[in-house]
Amino acid sequence: MLLPQVPVSLKYEQVLRYLGHGNQSFSGKPDRFITETITRGRALLHPAAVVADMYPHEQEVWPQRLLKCCLKASVVAVTVGETIEQETNRLFQIGETAAAVILDAVATAGVEAAADWVVHILAQQNRGRGLFATPRYGPGYGGLAMEYLPTLYELAGAQQIGITFNQFYQMTPVKTLLFVVGWSINKYDHRSNCDWCSKKDCQFRKIWEEGEDQGVL
Repeated sequence: MLLPQVPVSLKYEQVLRYLGHGNQSFSGKPDRFITETITRGRALLHPAAVVADMYPHEQEVWPQRLLKCCLKASVVAVTVGETIEQETNRLFQIGETAAAVILDAVATAGVEAAADWVVHILAQQNRGRGLFATPRYGPGYGGLAMEYLPTLYELAGAQQIGITFNQFYQMTPVKTLLFVVGWSINKYDHRSNCDWCSKKDCQFRKIWEEGEDQGVL
């Protein structure tokens, strides 16, 4: 399933999180420069995604333990394109570091929001079939080795939205996510280390919502 235009709605607080402000509530007046740069960044986002269903028991190269209770899985590739990355690099080169850092945070928040939207839609579709989502598993996290990146890349058909990768498994565009979500008749226990940690204001903490787990960038 090709999704050439994925709707993304960014909040000021989301971008602040990737600027190192953590998850604390923000009640002050938004900074004008940050707000204007976020608006500028939104116009540079071109979110797109591609999704392919697979059946874990049919994939001999797949680590069965990750999706052992799943009837099927969705392999997802999401990107926000290269436009915002090119502008970020240009700003760094001319010394406009503050704006560049904010744009980078906008791009990160954007690709995460796009991934969340895609998986939320998939979760709605599969809930009608009595299936529940696992967390995301991607190359380098969730127990999935980086060496699985080419496999996921091919399964998703990531080349359809302009994604490439090199011999070091670095993807282009940089703000790209590649992951798999399993679908099971059993509700998954989504509790993670974050649930047991007392540092509630950690900038890397993310409250789980159906169809998503943790950030991957």
